[in-house]
Amino acid sequence: MTSLAFIALALAGGVIVLVILNDWRNGLYFFLTWLLFEDFARKYLGNNMAIFFAKDFLAAVVYSLLFPAYRRKEVTTFRPAFLMPLLSFCLVWSDAGL
Repeated sequence: MTSLAFIALALAGGVIVLVILNDWRNGLYFFLTWLLFEDFARKYLGNNMAIFFAKDFLAAVVYSLLFPAYRRKEVTTFRPAFLMPLLSFCLVWSDAGL
């Protein structure tokens, strides 16, 4: 029964990759959803490492489509107004841990 579940997950993963290839934003939404529910799949399918690394594969597909969109100027970067205070906070916080 577990092998059938893995086959179903592989087929579903292939369909999801095809959907992601059409629009990387759908892949980002699916990736965030996968992060929320990954533990359920690992719990009921025996904590297999293939399920654990499926997240990394999904992120790699999304990033491989995001970078060309960024180079074509279809995506803007996030530039918060509070960037300098945030960086100084992170710098002070990282030195406090040493």
